[in-house]
Amino acid sequence: MAFHQRSTSLPSRPLSRVEEELHSIEAWISSPSLTIETISDGLRSLGDIYSTIEKIMCLPSNQVCSSQQRKLLDREMECSLELLDLCNGMNEVFTELKAIIQDLQVSLRKGDNAAVQTKIQSYIRLVKKAKKHSKKTVKKVVSDKEECKIVKLLSEAREITTSLFESTIHLLSKQIAMPKLSLISKAFQKKNSIICNEEQLQVLECCIRDLEAGAALLFRRLVQSRMAFHQRSISLPSRPLSKVEEELHSIEACISSPSLTIETISDGFRRLGDIYSSIEEIMCLPSNQVCSSEQRRLLDGEMECSLELLDLCNAMNEVFTELKAIIQDLQVSLRKGDDAVLQAKIQSYIRLVKKAKKHFKTVKKVASNKEDCKIVKLLSEAREITTSLFQSTVHLLSKQIEMPKLSLISRAFQKKNLVVCNEEQLQVLECCIGDLEAGAGLLFRRLVQSRVTLLNILSP
Repeated sequence: MAFHQRSTSLPSRPLSRVEEELHSIEAWISSPSLTIETISDGLRSLGDIYSTIEKIMCLPSNQVCSSQQRKLLDREMECSLELLDLCNGMNEVFTELKAIIQDLQVSLRKGDNAAVQTKIQSYIRLVKKAKKHSKKTVKKVVSDKEECKIVKLLSEAREITTSLFESTIHLLSKQIAMPKLSLISKAFQKKNSIICNEEQLQVLECCIRDLEAGAALLFRRLVQSRMAFHQRSISLPSRPLSKVEEELHSIEACISSPSLTIETISDGFRRLGDIYSSIEEIMCLPSNQVCSSEQRRLLDGEMECSLELLDLCNAMNEVFTELKAIIQDLQVSLRKGDDAVLQAKIQSYIRLVKKAKKHFKTVKKVASNKEDCKIVKLLSEAREITTSLFQSTVHLLSKQIEMPKLSLISRAFQKKNLVVCNEEQLQVLECCIGDLEAGAGLLFRRLVQSRVTLLNILSP
């Protein structure tokens, strides 16, 4: 048994071997012969590398000693959270792209030119959106990494992972291009379109499925690595309590502003996600230990409310997904000039928004003396602001489309107070709802993490 404990404490690959593996993947990325298959292998290899780094972190020789090392580790902790978001976001992109490819194959079999063009546009928009996400998500951190070999390894692995995802999006953007000519014999006549028939679409679908599996494996390994990392470094929160309160009040001011837009709301969801991460860090501080029975009672009450908020967040995300699908169908109906289908889809949109409004009637407000526990005060304020933001979202979405009383002429609504009246505006609305969906998805994940931390604090 002693031998087993000793052998499992040593990493399966030494530090130099891990560095070699990282440089090998880096060489793949810069290679002109890089393919989607190679990238899938790279994602799996990175998953194995993170497992090895996790083992290296647990070695007694890698204790955090100096304040400078602790500072570097704290900074890398923050970056690891951004990398997790990027990895999860990319996995969602792969899932959506796979669904689009499947729909494309169906449309090709039917010879439905309008549906094919809509799906190709959806593919191109999604890839462009993913490019923006990868550029703004992970920041490069400049530091003297030589002072801490763990930070050096994690920083290199993070930068290579980001580069690999960027290369993935670049390759995927080349797979499908928008054809300018009509479909003939279910094939595109544009020479620079790489995907031109059903067989090639099937190959692309398999490749994206491999990317999805590789990204999912990497995400799990990143979570495990972050947990080990968190145990090694009990760091101070990236933002003090007063700063978190300022952020909450800033979002609250945005909600009550008459100039509130869907874009502002999407940004608000992302900011709330960051706030919940900061609250989670504050909860882990020794100074915030639960002492009195009254504090425990308040936290128990907030735990129940957090479950309701999770349900609301999940339900709203489902609403955004359904609304996005309706908007896509509306665009197809506009191109076909099908008035009956168009009116049916508008009615579906209106009904779904009305149904979403009912979710807020079930959310209970909890009255308590929150001053007794600053953690409960923060969580309660964040919960109320999150609920208000969702309410404002539904209110704004209800104004985007109304039921026209007149017939369609030239594929445009003749009613002046309609916000969405043509295909271009529908495309903008679809992108906005996609951003809401991404923001709510991020917020949901942060809420889950916060709830798990709260459960650990309350566990005897």
